[in-house]
Amino acid sequence: MLRRALRMAVWVAMAVLAGSAAADEMRLDLSEGWRFKPGDDTAWSQAAFDDGGWSQIKVGVPWEEAGFPDLDGYAWYRLRVVIPAEWQELPSIRSAGGLVLDMGGVDDVDETFLNGQKIGKTGAFPPDYVPEWDTPRAYFIPLKFVKWGSENVVAVRVYDGQGAGGIWKAPVALRAPRKWDAIKLAFYPQPASGVVSTGKRLRVKIEMKNVSEIPVTGRLECSWRSDRLKDETVLGKDEREVLIKPGGTFRHAVEYRPAEAGFYRMNLVFKAQGEEDMGDFMVLGYEPEKVMRPLTKEADFDEFWAARLAELAAVAPEYTVEARPDKSTPKVDTYLVEMKSYGGVRVNGWLTVPKTKGPHAAVVMVPGYTSAMQPAVSRENMAVLALDIRGHGNSIKDLDPKGGEFMYIGLAPNPADYVYAGAYMDCIRAVDYLCSRPDIDPERIGVEGGSQGGGLSLATAALDPRIKACAPDVPWLCDWPDYLEVDVWTTEEFPKLLAKRSDLNMTKLMRILSYIDAMNLADRIKCPVNLSLGLRDTTCPPRTILAAYNRIKSKKEIHYYPFAGHGGGGGVHEDLKVKWLSKQLKARL
Repeated sequence: MLRRALRMAVWVAMAVLAGSAAADEMRLDLSEGWRFKPGDDTAWSQAAFDDGGWSQIKVGVPWEEAGFPDLDGYAWYRLRVVIPAEWQELPSIRSAGGLVLDMGGVDDVDETFLNGQKIGKTGAFPPDYVPEWDTPRAYFIPLKFVKWGSENVVAVRVYDGQGAGGIWKAPVALRAPRKWDAIKLAFYPQPASGVVSTGKRLRVKIEMKNVSEIPVTGRLECSWRSDRLKDETVLGKDEREVLIKPGGTFRHAVEYRPAEAGFYRMNLVFKAQGEEDMGDFMVLGYEPEKVMRPLTKEADFDEFWAARLAELAAVAPEYTVEARPDKSTPKVDTYLVEMKSYGGVRVNGWLTVPKTKGPHAAVVMVPGYTSAMQPAVSRENMAVLALDIRGHGNSIKDLDPKGGEFMYIGLAPNPADYVYAGAYMDCIRAVDYLCSRPDIDPERIGVEGGSQGGGLSLATAALDPRIKACAPDVPWLCDWPDYLEVDVWTTEEFPKLLAKRSDLNMTKLMRILSYIDAMNLADRIKCPVNLSLGLRDTTCPPRTILAAYNRIKSKKEIHYYPFAGHGGGGGVHEDLKVKWLSKQLKARL
């Protein structure tokens, strides 16, 4: 599966045609009229299938916002649409040999059909699950699949692993092809991991395949730059004219030898007269094990966390446990657990326990940003406490963000009041609860999570020596000073925050964030660590993750996924992680 992922093609979906009446006439809006059904059945791809009993649904928003708030797993969308007969005579459609279906974004994986014929797929379904929630879809539809002037059926099979799901982002439309729709672009980093060692060059093979019946010409520009958002310095450049015959393929390799350890972005732009530029990128690592950033610990950093742990210990946990047979399985019992945490805030979690004889190994599973946890019933060889930290999922009784930005809660003046100081203590309280149960082995407890959950995992392992294995995926909350340089979100959102808060400035903000920075906590970790990241991740950029990872002194391993964004290694890494945790915690697979 990894080899297949390394070879996968990247379809580049450009903006919808606009700006002229003629262009508008060649675009068919598909934002309304969709029907929807949770579940999975291959018969639902067929045009003749009767979907009259299905629910109506809005596209362009996650299905959780369109009437299905607790849905994860498989579901299907279907739409009946008449494609104008006169379109088949348009030169742009005839010369290209088809139409294009634009879908702005599908969370996480989709397989799409027209009249029962498969026209595209992005990501990979379980068991080799690879999420691609942020990848635009632009699927080419051959003319032979189209019923001109009569009803056509679009069917979209979707799988969502957790959090938001479905056809979540506009535009959703049929349109005439543009020149770039004819190009199938693929990258092949060398080595395949996308990471090189001392003295070697960063190298990417480029493959551009013309799948249309007309030649494509243009100018290819490849440039190497730093991965830092504000640094536009061109470190290396390769330019050339390109002609790709119908059905032909252009291949070329670009190289760069960095002067220092870090991550470097290769930008590709393909230009042709009268067309919008086509572009894509890759990020490669050079000596990432040498990426080292200065710590930002305040003088009282250790005392600060000792005080937080003492305050947590002074709060009576008042555990309550509710059996939930409706969420149990033949092999796993499920419970809803509530406990009091730091500041007296009540938090909840879903506990799943194997029905086999204990005591069992256990894992605290922590959430991504603002997501809600669900019972981990598929883990049948260990107990799992899927914890909703304060302000997440079931844990909003005492702290409800009410649509506001969670990470802004409690900012200033005292870092002890910051929401993440409490969130980290919520994770420690979860470990307290597991250790209180006679069916859990207190010497075999681990922690795992992705994105925000990855940062929470690192912090939990750093602050609680009872953690024996830590498995963070694409962790956030790492190296805040550098995060400001490599991530778009902070550049856009932090100025808005400071404009509203006269009591805050960037210096004060960074001081507060320094206490919860996983980079500053990492050297306290004593247990083994298994970490993953996506080299194309623009939400949690690789350099910020390495700034924390390289400070870890315990036994550790890292897994790079060169074509992955913030979805990380998907199902491939999930399987690897579960096996690793099972080995570390001595849980039978």
